[in-house]
Amino acid sequence: MTALPNIGAPATRALTSEGITTLESVAGRPARRLLALHGVGPRAIRILTEALEFLDLALELLEGLLEVQRIRGRGHGQLCLA
Repeated sequence: MTALPNIGAPATRALTSEGITTLESVAGRPARRLLALHGVGPRAIRILTEALEFLDLALELLEGLLEVQRIRGRGHGQLCLA
């Protein structure tokens, strides 16, 4: 699980009070509902969106590396960075 990025104390408190404590728990929630929370503004939404996009890209890169290793027959799907 990925911690929430630095979105400011009011926004973090607002999300935490709703049980949203990780970046993954933000995924799929409508921005308009998050914006309705006192303390969550456009800046927090932008930072959360960028972090989710980065996380998705990081996961895609990791999956791509694993696929390359499977194709090469090394590591049987395990990531080896040696």
